[in-house]
Amino acid sequence: MEAGGAVDMANLDGSQEPPSRASIRRFLGTFNTGRSFPWGVMRLAIGVIAAVGLITAAQNMGPAVRAATHDGPRGTWVAAYQACSNGRCSWRGTFVPADGKRLTDLSYSGDLHNIRIGTTMPARYTGGNTVYPLGGSALWIFYSLGIVLCGLVLFWLGRGFIKRHFRRPVAADIPEYH
Repeated sequence: MEAGGAVDMANLDGSQEPPSRASIRRFLGTFNTGRSFPWGVMRLAIGVIAAVGLITAAQNMGPAVRAATHDGPRGTWVAAYQACSNGRCSWRGTFVPADGKRLTDLSYSGDLHNIRIGTTMPARYTGGNTVYPLGGSALWIFYSLGIVLCGLVLFWLGRGFIKRHFRRPVAADIPEYH
């Protein structure tokens, strides 16, 4: 403790010397490849982002393909409110198919210029939380590219693991029996 009751936060382990660079390097050894920038942490972050992108694109691919092939019940989407997040806004509303069973809080994937609360649009529900225009949608192309790109990123990040654990044995690695 310092004068006045303040705690010295620099050395919580009780030592009087600051941690050495070697001890910091040992601590970060699993995250750092020996360079000044922590590439291991960066690879982990990119891998997590790519995995989330791959999962999201795969989940949305089925409804987008069904919309492109004009599969799913037809009905009317009614704009209810505009939801904004991070400077990006989308309209949410209710889908009413021909059988009358209402589905609420769905977004519309088509062109939404001049939309107001109560605006109706013909739509097709293919699953998930989005309805699509009757003419279909080209979102399946975007999701396909996302799956391929995220898959390539994950493969590139995991190639060292694959090389280490799934390589063919070299002749020097095979024991000789006489």
